[in-house]
This record gives sequence, C-alpha cells and structure tokens, in this order.
Amino acid sequence: MTVQLEDYWVDGTEAAEFYTCYQQHVLSLVQSHSSNLQVWTRFAESQDYVLHRNLGNLAYDPPKVQRQVYMPKHPAHQRTLSCYFDSTIFSQSTGLCGDWDLNRLNACMKINGPLMLTAMQQLFREVSSPGFAYDILIDSVGRLLSVEIARYFHSLPPPRSPNYRRLSQRHLDRIHEYLHEIQGQKITIELLANICDLSADHLRRAFRESTGQSLGSYVEEIRISKAKSLLNQHHLSIKQIAHCLGFANTNSFYVAFRRATGETPKAYQVRSQH
Repeated sequence: MTVQLEDYWVDGTEAAEFYTCYQQHVLSLVQSHSSNLQVWTRFAESQDYVLHRNLGNLAYDPPKVQRQVYMPKHPAHQRTLSCYFDSTIFSQSTGLCGDWDLNRLNACMKINGPLMLTAMQQLFREVSSPGFAYDILIDSVGRLLSVEIARYFHSLPPPRSPNYRRLSQRHLDRIHEYLHEIQGQKITIELLANICDLSADHLRRAFRESTGQSLGSYVEEIRISKAKSLLNQHHLSIKQIAHCLGFANTNSFYVAFRRATGETPKAYQVRSQH
C-alpha cells in the first residue's frame, strides 16, 4: 500500500465538477476546515448523487470505475489522505475483483466501519507528522485496512431482484402503433425499447409482466396478422409482402407464416380467394 496526502483549495467563485478514475483500489479520507462544504459524488454507472455533507467520512474507489464529483460554489480548503492498494495483490488477498455492479458501487459511497475510520485517522496524523518506525506502521495499517474493506464488501446483502413495473398504457399503445406502421424494416427488441426510452431488458420483462405474453410472440402475432391482410389484397407478390414486413428474405417469411398458421403464404392466399 502507498499513501498520499494532498491539499486542495477551492476559491468558490463557481461550482466545481470533475471526474476521478484510478487504476488501483483507493480508500480516501477527506478533512476540511469548512463546516458548510458540500460535496456530491456518484459513479458513472450509478444513478443518484450521494451528499457528503460531513467531510471526514470515507470514500472508496474500485479500479477503472469513473466517479463524478460536484462541489457547489463555496470557498474551501481540504486535505485528502488516499491509500492506494495494488490491484492484483489486493484482489488475491481480499477476493474483491471482477464486476462492480450497482449494488457494490452504491456501497462504495457509503463505506464505513469504526476500525477503518480510526485507522485512516491514525494514518492521517502519521503522514502529517511521521514518527518512529513510520514504514512499519504504514504496512501494518495497510494490512488492517485490507481486511476491513474485504469484510465490509463480503458482508453486503445480495442485491434484490429488479422490480419491473408494468408498462404504462402509453407505452403499450406506442408499441402497437409502431408495429402497425413500420414497413420494410427488421423489428428488434432494441428498436422497440428505443421508441419507449427503456432498456431492452426492462422492456422485455415489463411487457411480459403487463400482458402475460412475451414481446417476441406479440411482434410475431402482429406481423402474421399484417401478412394475412396483405395476402388478402392479392395485388402484392409474396416477395413484396415479405420485404414490407421486414423479413430478411421470402424463405424466412414462409417459415414464420407456416409456423404460426400451419400453411404456407401461397396456400393461404389461394384459399382466401374462394
């Protein structure tokens, strides 16, 4: 572990916004002489800012994850003690590696523990005014912090399954209208998610929750309904109908139509003439 103590001055004439991204695991302690200083932070993958009103608490940054920091207009002087842990050694000794999901990232902004805070305060004093056996103390505290950080993250409860709410009627109507209007374009879940301003995974799950039917089967249902309507008009070739419905080729249309109806498009067209 390496330790660094830095001073920052903010003149407060305008709000400050900046980003941090480290290659190592970093645990920090911020001290300020300004009792009114507010610092808002969030990770790029996270949604909500966390307010650090009381500077003097801890902050933890996993490697290669960007954090956004925002400070409103307010003059301030702060000192930051940062402990940098080698990523490979730290991951091997603590088991903290791999995917930093939203649950873990939120926990990074709330990291706490009396031993962690006490150890960081001890380091702050030691780095500010080094004493006898400085290197030994730094190494010992670094080992303690590694254990405490690992215990903190390993004690987190597993993330709850996402609560996919039902889609609004506006979303359902938009999907229905779009599927009836679109022509000559391949229909994908991503395309429908984009028009609803939702993620593909959220739309897929929320649609099933709302209708009891998968979105894929609903799309296929609409396409086959449109296919029957076009086949009944008799003035379009089957190749033109396949293109109009967004199928890659006529054969794909034949396979999908027969799977849904039990007969080929041509057989349906002939039968509909009688």
